[in-house]
Amino acid sequence: MLYFSKSLYGFYDDTIHKEIPKDAIKITQEQHAILMSKTRDKIIDVIDGVVQLVDRIITYEEQAQSIRQKRDELISAIEWRVGRYNNEITLELLPTEDILPVLQYMQELRDVTKQQDFPFNIVWPKEPIMS
Repeated sequence: MLYFSKSLYGFYDDTIHKEIPKDAIKITQEQHAILMSKTRDKIIDVIDGVVQLVDRIITYEEQAQSIRQKRDELISAIEWRVGRYNNEITLELLPTEDILPVLQYMQELRDVTKQQDFPFNIVWPKEPIMS
């Protein structure tokens, strides 16, 4: 028989484990398979004596970190355009594009953390089209 213990957040098999925690609840092989395939946004919980998957509540800090990571990736993905512009100016070449919209976009990305509903409702700026 298989069991799940909420207090120890673990599975137990009475053919392997000599002692089963007192709070452990019996589960079927099918339930075990479902619980083991949980997504990162789910956790295993016991509600009214039933072991089940429930939505994991994302904390403010987790969401803020996720938004900052996405922002940093978006900035990194466009920085090459600033580098190209600077190289063209240094080499006294005609710039390929007007860099001002790119710089404004990068600043808008940096400012997403200042939005009123940060980090749960972000309005992402639109990347400027290369001219």
